[in-house]
Amino acid sequence: MQVVREQITRTLSSKPTSLELFKNKVNALNYSEILKLRQTERLHQEETLAPPVLELKERLKPELLELIRQQRLNRLCQGTLFRKISSRRRQDKLWYCRLSPNHKVLHFGDVEEDTETPPIESLQEKIPVADIKALLTGKDCPHMKENKGKQTKEGLDLAFSITYDVEEYSLNFIASSRTDFCLWTDGLSVLLGRDMSSECMRSELDILLSMEIKLRLLDLENVPIPDCAPPVPKPPSNFNFCYDLSQAEQYTSTMTDKMRKKSRKSHCRIFNELICKLWWKISIWSPTNKQDFWLSQTCNFFFKRLLCPPLVTCINGTCLNLLSV
Repeated sequence: MQVVREQITRTLSSKPTSLELFKNKVNALNYSEILKLRQTERLHQEETLAPPVLELKERLKPELLELIRQQRLNRLCQGTLFRKISSRRRQDKLWYCRLSPNHKVLHFGDVEEDTETPPIESLQEKIPVADIKALLTGKDCPHMKENKGKQTKEGLDLAFSITYDVEEYSLNFIASSRTDFCLWTDGLSVLLGRDMSSECMRSELDILLSMEIKLRLLDLENVPIPDCAPPVPKPPSNFNFCYDLSQAEQYTSTMTDKMRKKSRKSHCRIFNELICKLWWKISIWSPTNKQDFWLSQTCNFFFKRLLCPPLVTCINGTCLNLLSV
């Protein structure tokens, strides 16, 4: 019986236009299809009702509410065309109302039938937002009280008013659709510093939250979300594993200086031996007037290359080959 009841309710929710279409949809929702739908809905509820997801929703809600507020104010700045209802219930005149770009003044005035979006300068009447005292809807509106027995439920659902100057005057509206009614009542509530309460706002907030949650959890698709955070491990028994970086740097610098000094001493010793041997060779086979020249050239050769230790080995090998001649 539960499956049959669910078949009927799901089919009626799609609003079939004929009995034949109703029968076809009921037959399409067989037992296996109902089980698949139930499983999908259960998984969706588990994902959306998990504590981490609910916490993420609460964090995202203020940002999305601010987005809806800005959209409502932008809609009021664009303005809307309203119809005037006279005492004889004749909708024979049109008037336009819009909010100034700085959100401080409401401009309104009569317009012609073919006017789409009149410039704000052409709307002669205006009401400062600071002078607005209250926002009234439905049967609480002054123009609904005047014709209490003549108004329909549709008219009551689309009527709203703002009072100003210590509630002595009011500006009365009748929206052309439920969407315009929600946009204007939400926008006026934002101007008055109140919370938005229309069904359009709740629907839009749910849609935005659902989309944002899906985008944020895109990387966690098909990954089970835990109900609580993992436990924090206990602190270690001691913190001796931490060392002072300054001591390590000092040790490295000391070792580098020792190695550099040792290398220079070795190079100087080899250089002295080579100079002595070269001087002895030159004094044997070179003329006396060229001894000073060869000695100076040899000294310059080694002094220039002592600053580059990797070349010392190559230089030493070359000089030893020369001495072996």
